[in-house]
Amino acid sequence: MFQKLDHILIQTNKKFYSKLFGDHRSVFSGSGFEFKEIREYGSGDDIRHINWKVTAKNKIATVNSFDDTKQLNIALIYLNSGGMSFGTSKKKIDVANEILASLGYIALKSSDMVTTVIYDDNDPIYYKATKNKNQLKINFQTISNIDPVGLSVTFSSLNNYIANKIKKNSLIFLIGDFLEDEIDLGFLSYRYELYTIVVRDKDEECLSMNGRYNFIDSKSLDESIVEVDETTIKKYKTLVETHDKNLIEHFKKNRIRYKKIYTNSNVVDDLASLLVTR
Repeated sequence: MFQKLDHILIQTNKKFYSKLFGDHRSVFSGSGFEFKEIREYGSGDDIRHINWKVTAKNKIATVNSFDDTKQLNIALIYLNSGGMSFGTSKKKIDVANEILASLGYIALKSSDMVTTVIYDDNDPIYYKATKNKNQLKINFQTISNIDPVGLSVTFSSLNNYIANKIKKNSLIFLIGDFLEDEIDLGFLSYRYELYTIVVRDKDEECLSMNGRYNFIDSKSLDESIVEVDETTIKKYKTLVETHDKNLIEHFKKNRIRYKKIYTNSNVVDDLASLLVTR
């Protein structure tokens, strides 16, 4: 496992530091930066940094800008629900681990502190903040050995857990498949700088099967016999599309940055498209 992680780290280094980010100290843009100045609002500025008092006084939209020399607190939170066991080219949990390893290494290269959380409703695992690469490898190895089948994530419980465990002004990455029914990150989005990475497999968004199947719910472990035909596939596809439409609207409403990464995707390239905002 360590050898595989080392390969991920090498590829991440090449992509993010040799090609994309040049002399930038950090690829992250977090609200934990030190205050620098008040300046006129510009395209791409975070609306949460608007200084409303100065804006009202001068009749010009202004924002608080921050100095990126301060060490950031990065929290990597893996959502360990049963659906993460699924995958065709790769299991979703393996892709999530690649994402975690890449983000962890980027943070360490930026001299930022990294907290790792493996969260499910039964028994969350919390690893305190570190800048030690070997410790991060151990954290991610733990994830690679986990069987998520039968586990679930309730977002109301997740919100409480994060609020109690992760300090304010941290930059948080949530990594999971986000297929739960009730997803509300509104509270967290106002407390933290929040990124969400949705890990999916193409086949779970559009069924490519026909016939009679015995399905097992990866969370509840309930079994059911389902006749899959063209009508079933259309209904299923509509349900997934509606779920994801509502999910994206929720992200946009709460100004949460998001990216969907598939099991057959190039993880580093997809992360680059999420993180490159300059």
